[in-house]
Amino acid sequence: MTRLPREVISDREKHFLREVTPMIVADLMAVSSQYETVICEGDIDYEAIIPVAEHFVYLNNQGTKFDWFDRPDHENIARSVNRRTDLTDEEKAEIIRNAYEAVSGDEGVVPRWASEKGVKVIPWDDNVPPEKTAAETAEYFGLKK
Repeated sequence: MTRLPREVISDREKHFLREVTPMIVADLMAVSSQYETVICEGDIDYEAIIPVAEHFVYLNNQGTKFDWFDRPDHENIARSVNRRTDLTDEEKAEIIRNAYEAVSGDEGVVPRWASEKGVKVIPWDDNVPPEKTAAETAEYFGLKK
């Protein structure tokens, strides 16, 4: 069975982020006209927005575990793999394992651009309550609770 190397998947993810970042920025601009503070926790090409972003922090995943397939926009992928009749159960399981490996990312690695540009990095994982991350972010920006 042929499997895509992690580098190929990573390159595709970077390409995808470059494509969707302008749309995300437009959405953030629209939302920011309605709210004083906007928190965007999601996939965006941070390096591309540094020149236009006045202030932001990077939430660095230190190993939060989640089920990538347990999302409405991904559940059909696992279902499609499991419905295939040309694969053995072992091959289906390997495809799923490979997918998890490919999307696991580089948890805990601070991106080069964050270090070079002096972006505030806030680490988080399964043991860090969202309230702590929100409080640290608010403190960094000088916001009151």
